[in-house]
Amino acid sequence: MEKQTKKTALIIFTRVPISGQTKTRLFSKFSPEQAKELHELFLKKAIEAAIQTTEEVDCNVFFFYTPSQGLEILQSIVNETYSELRTQSNQEFQEENSEKVFNISDLADNAKEAARSTKEKKSSFGRYLLQEGEDLWEKMERAFAWCFRKRYEQVILFGTDIPEISGGDIIHALYQLHYVDVVIAPTFDKGYYLIGMRRPIPQVFSNLDKNNPDVCHASVKAIEDIASYAIVAKHHDVDTPEDLQNLIERLKRGGEECKKNLDDILSIIKKN
Repeated sequence: MEKQTKKTALIIFTRVPISGQTKTRLFSKFSPEQAKELHELFLKKAIEAAIQTTEEVDCNVFFFYTPSQGLEILQSIVNETYSELRTQSNQEFQEENSEKVFNISDLADNAKEAARSTKEKKSSFGRYLLQEGEDLWEKMERAFAWCFRKRYEQVILFGTDIPEISGGDIIHALYQLHYVDVVIAPTFDKGYYLIGMRRPIPQVFSNLDKNNPDVCHASVKAIEDIASYAIVAKHHDVDTPEDLQNLIERLKRGGEECKKNLDDILSIIKKN
């Protein structure tokens, strides 16, 4: 992908993982605390995808969250996730260079610089804004409007129910915005997990037929006469116990590269 030059915003749109207030459709099989921990795990995957994107694309990250009392919880999760990824990155660097010969003073300087960089980025990744609006559609419309008022030229919004999302998905969506006004990434249950725009198009939310269960199709119908659009990679969201079991089966088939994600999920659902 060519280097991004447009002013770009990434919006992570989420509820804060608070026990009893999130992933309630999982309560039929799991406790509110387990549901909260699963949501926190999925949120971390979304944060990781955003971090991966910022490594390739010059963009700013915004967390539009609810409820208002969850800000400190959300900040803690973001900082922890960022710190873990930076530590992992530093470890990989050390392993790659373990057999190379360095001057001792150079190693010390590199270590100090890495620690300083980690501290700075840990405390400065993302900006937090409270969701505003009467329903989900108005909240998303206002999030986009805020970014466009700040003169962002490309805005991508994505949710936190898609544990298989990657930075590559987001980067591909940004690439499509070079050519179309709107990009939508559907889910297998006929919703969507990501939407992006290169100009304000509030009709994608205000003209939506909210009685249509095929939300992705209804969103396209709302704008097909006024904007160009592209549909990108489809993913599974996880809302119900059946969705979670299907995710587990996919991760098992994924082999070693999916093992950590699988182990993290199993450690949560095996708790009493």
